[in-house]
Amino acid sequence: MQETTVSTSYIYRGAILNLRVDTVQTSNGKTASREVVEHADSVGIIAIDEQQNLLLVDQFRYPARESLLEIPAGCIDPGETPESAVVRELREETGFNPGYLKKLGGFYLAPGYADEYMHVFLARELSYAPLVAEDTEYIEVIRKPLAEVEEMIRSGRIKDCKTIAALFFIGKTKA
Repeated sequence: MQETTVSTSYIYRGAILNLRVDTVQTSNGKTASREVVEHADSVGIIAIDEQQNLLLVDQFRYPARESLLEIPAGCIDPGETPESAVVRELREETGFNPGYLKKLGGFYLAPGYADEYMHVFLARELSYAPLVAEDTEYIEVIRKPLAEVEEMIRSGRIKDCKTIAALFFIGKTKA
């Protein structure tokens, strides 16, 4: 099944996202409207230290109106590769540089209305090498044993979808 774009109208253009409304022709010949959030692709990082702790970041998320525990993550800047974005984001958010990186997979974060694709990486052999983070964010790094993470998801302590989805890859690879 396929939909063909007939027309596009931008409703909003912002610093981190755009909102457009497309008129499409569906596979059965009907016309429909699709609202789309355009957002840069991103990276999510499963960073594991030598003690088998997962590095999580605790930060306030304004739309959710609460602090969430999440894996380190961020947008891929224009001209940047996913691998270089992983190194930059991990250093900015946790202060650690990965000595080992492995791409585990990826997924769309909200394909019903957004085009953002997240590349998921495993980072190991962490060495302290901080970069200055954005001055509008307050992030606290939390280390949790991998053995505790599944229960944190079940109990609702971790409820961020990218974190839950990315952690699925741990069971599919040797962490």
